[in-house]
Amino acid sequence: MGIVRQMLACSALTVSIGCYKYVPATLDTTPVGSKVQALLSTEGQIFLEKQVGIYGRTVTGELLELSGDSVLLAVPSARASAGIGSLYQRVYFSRSQILRIDQRRPDAARTTGLIAVAAGGLVLILSQVFGESNPGQIEPNGGGTDRIANGWILRIPVRILRE
Repeated sequence: MGIVRQMLACSALTVSIGCYKYVPATLDTTPVGSKVQALLSTEGQIFLEKQVGIYGRTVTGELLELSGDSVLLAVPSARASAGIGSLYQRVYFSRSQILRIDQRRPDAARTTGLIAVAAGGLVLILSQVFGESNPGQIEPNGGGTDRIANGWILRIPVRILRE
């Protein structure tokens, strides 16, 4: 049952990561704490590069605060974008530096497709693990007894024919 639990855990992780899309929103209607993607003006791009050390037309992060003309976003730092870890910096933007904001929402079509692909892969793997040996396998000619060793490589059963 260990392989089944591992497959379910992998499927759950994959579903939780890949089933979102960004939909257009406004700053006033986006709740604080939402995951957002902001399209920055040229001034905002320069400001972001000076503050965080990354250059980009869009920035993805979390909306932390809206107050008057300022917008506080938690954005990945330059080190986090290089693959070192999940390091975030708080950056205050003015509303004029943000041209458009998109809010992250669950995507039903991607979720359904991902679940279907994961279920198909799980069925394929389980049929290989618990199914019978290959019915089209050719028996060796040559007399003597055949010894078959079953081994597990990365928890996937492998049949090795020894003479």
